[in-house]
Amino acid sequence: MRPCRPRARARALLAAVTACLLSLGVPAAAAEGSGEGRDLAWLQERVAEAPHDADALYNLARRYAEQDALGVAILQLERAHRAAPRDRGIDDALAIARAEASRRRAEAVGSAVMVEGESPRIARWRFFGGLQVGVYAATLLLGVWLACGALVLARRSAGTRRDLAGWAVGAGVLSALIGAIGWVGATWTAAEVTPGVVVVAEPRWRDAPDDLAPARRSPNLYEGGVVELGETREAWQELLLVDGTRGWVALDEVVPIATSRR
Repeated sequence: MRPCRPRARARALLAAVTACLLSLGVPAAAAEGSGEGRDLAWLQERVAEAPHDADALYNLARRYAEQDALGVAILQLERAHRAAPRDRGIDDALAIARAEASRRRAEAVGSAVMVEGESPRIARWRFFGGLQVGVYAATLLLGVWLACGALVLARRSAGTRRDLAGWAVGAGVLSALIGAIGWVGATWTAAEVTPGVVVVAEPRWRDAPDDLAPARRSPNLYEGGVVELGETREAWQELLLVDGTRGWVALDEVVPIATSRR
């Protein structure tokens, strides 16, 4: 991945969002035959071929932001962050986009009671999702190997060397403990927690996966929001919101963040 320019990236996305707010963005229909439309199509193809290319995901997010598709832009930024968790530019851009989603949410729901932040399960998913499960497993094995080797050396040494070997045993045990905690946490979150991003404006949800069930708004369900996905039934997706309530939305209204590699 090319070296990032954090401030330039953040300013670029902020300019795109600002342009949307000032109604200067290019509508999707008008962009289809333009250079921007072709660029969007190329980026979509690139991401389909390389779903973990952080640069392509970031640039695709910018194109969606220019078209005022804020939810899809946040989805691509979330995926870019998973592909490059230490990229400061992507972090800044994601923070800007999420702040804009929160601002729109506050304007839309008015005086309704809103729960800020994300559920503890999603927070754990973010905490352990910075590294792949294999990295934690490698840390665990390395720590065990270091601790065992240092323990053998400590028993065969004396004086300063024995003290150094004792410190190495402690370091190995600590590494193994961190690796074990990370491995268990990453394995559990990968199996139990599936976060997704709401990609439509003014989403409605229902108490049952049925067109006849009444649709309603929730202040904790909004475009660009990260929610936990539950069961899938035909054209319906179950959601668990941050306030603990469950409901159903159309399957195309929310998209999982994680892709096949994790």
